[in-house]
Amino acid sequence: MRILHCADLHANDGWFRWLIQESPGYDLVCIAGDLLDLSPNRAIDEQLKRVPEYLRNVKAPLAICSGNHDSLPGGGARLEHAGWIQELRGVGVWVDGDPFELGGFRFRCVPWMSQMVEARPDEIWVVHSPPDRSRTGMVRGGADFGDFSLGEQFRAGLGPWLALAGHVHDPQSWRAKVGRTWVLNPGCQNKGKLPQHIQVDLERARAIWHGADGTEEPAGLR
Repeated sequence: MRILHCADLHANDGWFRWLIQESPGYDLVCIAGDLLDLSPNRAIDEQLKRVPEYLRNVKAPLAICSGNHDSLPGGGARLEHAGWIQELRGVGVWVDGDPFELGGFRFRCVPWMSQMVEARPDEIWVVHSPPDRSRTGMVRGGADFGDFSLGEQFRAGLGPWLALAGHVHDPQSWRAKVGRTWVLNPGCQNKGKLPQHIQVDLERARAIWHGADGTEEPAGLR
């Protein structure tokens, strides 16, 4: 089973068009949060029209979790608790809070800032933030933007087998083993023509990271 793992697309039209173009080659597309960009200079109403339309044109099963840019308290029903993402739920589209099975594997879409969820050891999570104190949650300069509760859970050996994350744009590494959990974070280079992404082969337990400059780095997940 082949997965295309992206995160932090931030309403980049070119990146979403690339995702649609690439999607037929995969069994599942996972987007780990921050599909929108809540920066003050970005028109949110326009994003709420364009981004869902892009997602409806993805030509593969789709799993999405919300990130910190996908909801806005007091922003209306569609932005409160990332309500606009809930609207996308349908056949072959799983969103915040959904557990599902596909190709013999168990998945779960974990919402941004949700309460800690009990993990099965064979699960694969789509979750925006990596755990804290991991190379996927710490930037190259040393600051830690990972999630503390998630870190505690994973370090206690209570996490899933695999966590497909994002949030930290310039992580120290795109992969880390925390407890029993492999954590993958493709990172984000805002000026890249293509989004950074990771191809995951679940049967072979292998992943390949693709950087914005065309760099590739393979790794095992055992």
